Amino acid sequence: MESGLNSPPELEGMTLARMMAKRVAEAPNRVALAGMSAAGVETRITYAQLDWGARRFASVLAEREVAVGDRVGIMLGNDAVIEFGQALMGVHQLGAVFVPVNARFALEEVIYVVNKAGIRALVVADKLGEAVAGARQRMPTLDTLVTVGPGRVDGCLSWDELAVRTRVDRTIESRLEPFDMAEILFTSGTTANPKGAIHTHSSAVHSSYSMAGAFALTREDVLQTFMPLFTSGGVRALTCALWAGCTIVFDPALDVDAVIERMDRERTTRYVGTSAFYIFLLDRASQRAIDVSNITAFMFGGSPTTAEVIRRLDEGFPGIDLRNMFAPTETGPAGTLINRPEILNRPTSVGTPWALVEVKCVDDDDNTVPAGERGEVCTRGPCIMSGYYGDPELSAEALKGGWHHTGDIGVIDEDGYLSIVDRKKDMVIRGGHNIASLEVEQVLSQHAAVAEAAVVGVPHPKLGEDIQAFLLLRSGESTTPEAVRAFCDGKLADYKIPRKIAIVETLPRGPLGKVLKSALREIAVEMNRQTVA
Repeated sequence: MESGLNSPPELEGMTLARMMAKRVAEAPNRVALAGMSAAGVETRITYAQLDWGARRFASVLAEREVAVGDRVGIMLGNDAVIEFGQALMGVHQLGAVFVPVNARFALEEVIYVVNKAGIRALVVADKLGEAVAGARQRMPTLDTLVTVGPGRVDGCLSWDELAVRTRVDRTIESRLEPFDMAEILFTSGTTANPKGAIHTHSSAVHSSYSMAGAFALTREDVLQTFMPLFTSGGVRALTCALWAGCTIVFDPALDVDAVIERMDRERTTRYVGTSAFYIFLLDRASQRAIDVSNITAFMFGGSPTTAEVIRRLDEGFPGIDLRNMFAPTETGPAGTLINRPEILNRPTSVGTPWALVEVKCVDDDDNTVPAGERGEVCTRGPCIMSGYYGDPELSAEALKGGWHHTGDIGVIDEDGYLSIVDRKKDMVIRGGHNIASLEVEQVLSQHAAVAEAAVVGVPHPKLGEDIQAFLLLRSGESTTPEAVRAFCDGKLADYKIPRKIAIVETLPRGPLGKVLKSALREIAVEMNRQTVA
């Protein structure tokens, strides 16, 4: 199961900085990026303005002796899209390595990522700056901290003040080559802490090219999404729009009414989101008429989208193309795609490979399984990561035989269409966010009353999945779900804190005493079914 793997000539020698320069030269006055600035104002900037802001941030970094190859973190949400975009492209202009840091991380998670990646400079929202600045002694590589927003934080540089007093050095130009490191994209998986997927400029550009093709973007398109820019999906949505030379619009939050208004205001042609957004959109459409006459395609991925949602989208928006994707962070992201008309005939499939991607399913001995049989989904191509940062053993395991082993269990039918049927990884995908159960379990187990914790995912009608936690308490101890959730606050990002917590007397186990997650999922599903009933 493969797609053409011969890179087109226009990708030869290309880096993210060169890609940006090419688009600026072609259409400097075309709107590149639209969204909220840190000043709280909806803003549009052209390719020339994005380039100017990027060069200014590169100059800021250079003045502070941040060098080629140094890691620079950006920890901003979609309420500061303009600053995020300029900072991201400024990192590439300088030739440093971009590391997005989840703006919803608890402080301990931030410290882990900064230290794991060896981040030298970090851009952070002013409301989070004080907490990060207070922990600088625990992050020895971090010597430059820039806050974005009107607030002032002791010991931090101000983005606005730097913008005023920094002279833009136009001689700064990245001389990196395609196989130099460009990004470290942290992703949750089966390990307790996030893993940093390394992407070179080559893999990032190839992924951008492939995604632009999967989205069928042209220069005239306006792509809109609520995907956070600190996620791999948000990052690559931006770079694929830059590859296409079109406009990308970022929503500050998943507010359906605001998203619809922005679609109309920006004359959006293509929207990409998770299944949850489309469920909310369908709910709103059942209450009032929605004008989406400019939209040509709804694209979704990041969490399972059910056949029922696809059916309702087809009935509710018959003139709009529907595109379902499977694209893990480690693969670029890049992967498979299905759209009209096949999506209506194969609503449980995630399709066939994008350009420059190969896909196969293998058994436990790494042998390719026949069509129609289950196996672990593996991908190969120039979009794939080069490994996990600082984890050579994990990298070797994930990239065994030159194929990325996704940890997902799938079936490829005789026509070459992939369906994801289960996950080998013990991971919950809640509203498009990947959550490692082990990470949550370790925090829950730190509670004084908890002897053991087990976490599984359960189906959720809007989020795709939700977290169900089971707790065994220590002898003589007692607690409540509310107290446990309060304990997690500050130790886990808010979306990782379980809303469903059951205190139990026993857990299902195998012969070696290991908790049987498959049996636990069945129990969780039944518990939630009874609750709904």
